Amino acid sequence: MNKDKVRQPNRLARLNFKPLKATFGSAPPPSPRDIREPLDPQGRALLEQLSGKLCLRMTARDFPHVVNRLASYGYNPAGMIANIDKLLIDDRPNRQGFPFAVVTELSELRAFYARMTRY
Repeated sequence: MNKDKVRQPNRLARLNFKPLKATFGSAPPPSPRDIREPLDPQGRALLEQLSGKLCLRMTARDFPHVVNRLASYGYNPAGMIANIDKLLIDDRPNRQGFPFAVVTELSELRAFYARMTRY
């Protein structure tokens, strides 16, 4: 190598993280064919009942059949807790599980109903 030549460092392109930050924590919505069943009137009633206390936006959007299933336990805290536990702790093999945002919403819903059973 010639001592007279000074090596210049390689310049890397600047990375832009704004598009990544905008999508962080949000999964793409499922295609309409992936949704098993739409949100029914009981599911909507549960969401109305919980509005102002909890938000199940991601669960209702991505898994409306889960909200429909839980709606029948809206006035039964012990049943609600048991069913949320069945959803979150599954021993069936080859299951993908819920996205983190949905697990968080369901865990908050479980904690809300657990507080109701204390009194």
